[in-house]
Amino acid sequence: MKKTRTFPPTLWIPGGALILVLAAGPLSAPAHVSEPSPILVTGMVHMDPFLTLPDTNQTLQNYQPHREAFLWYVNYADSAGLRLSAQMTGVYAEACVRQDNAADLASFMPLGRHHLGTHIHANVKTPIAYRWRLIPPGSHSNPDSCRLVMSDNFPWVNQVFVANGFSSADNYFFHGSRRCAKLSW
Repeated sequence: MKKTRTFPPTLWIPGGALILVLAAGPLSAPAHVSEPSPILVTGMVHMDPFLTLPDTNQTLQNYQPHREAFLWYVNYADSAGLRLSAQMTGVYAEACVRQDNAADLASFMPLGRHHLGTHIHANVKTPIAYRWRLIPPGSHSNPDSCRLVMSDNFPWVNQVFVANGFSSADNYFFHGSRRCAKLSW
């Protein structure tokens, strides 16, 4: 009989959500297999934007539950042997870097146990620390709006790598294999 573990796929947090996705295979081999195959399990974490407000203290109060949920999930994954792929927005990354919490993602750095990447929502950075805004409705298909969203989000995620002593270019996930991470580009 196959055993599976389940837990809530989403942790709802005031001001946003930390979305957890779990993909798992059987925890025991089928009866006709003499030696168990490795269990291939990957957890996906979308570190979605949280509400940013004119009051920086309130914004940081919105960030904290996201961080706590993420750290809980990393602890769970590590205890269960689960590998994670965290996809972070610039909104979360900015707070992470400015609050000196980039070490939370040390195991997500190149050649680490987990993987860090990015995903984006329609958020763009304002000149004010911790302040992001949504691009206007209807502008999502405008190439300039898309470039602005990417150019505002990616550098903040890259700063998480830098704060951990890496460049995002070192991330083997985007270059095909761990072997490639050792090659000179």
